[in-house]
Amino acid sequence: MDIGANIGVYSLFYAAHGSRVIAIEPFRKNFDRLCDNIKLNGFEHISPMNIAIGSENYGEYIKPVSSEIGSSGHQLSETEGEECFVLTLDTLYHMAKSFFFPINHIKIDTDGNEYDIIKGGKETLGS
Repeated sequence: MDIGANIGVYSLFYAAHGSRVIAIEPFRKNFDRLCDNIKLNGFEHISPMNIAIGSENYGEYIKPVSSEIGSSGHQLSETEGEECFVLTLDTLYHMAKSFFFPINHIKIDTDGNEYDIIKGGKETLGS
């Protein structure tokens, strides 16, 4: 699982080495480029999801720091930005086991949101 996939550099790397990947990217422009990169490279075993991972399941906004494709540093906001659905790591983990495949590795690179992700993944990370 690649949380904070951006445009897919690590997801593509993992897929090129035979891994199945769930690539999580909440910022729409990066997500669109991620999907383009998956298609251009012919990887059918990457499942992109345009959501955020946090400490609770809820609707939120993601406030971009920059509108440039591939930019990072975006933060969740209660009031402004792009609409974004947020799931906990535990919720996503259970969904993945039921609908995708078992998860055995998790990469997290979310520019300061890691604490909330870990907080929402106590069950997953404790197993």
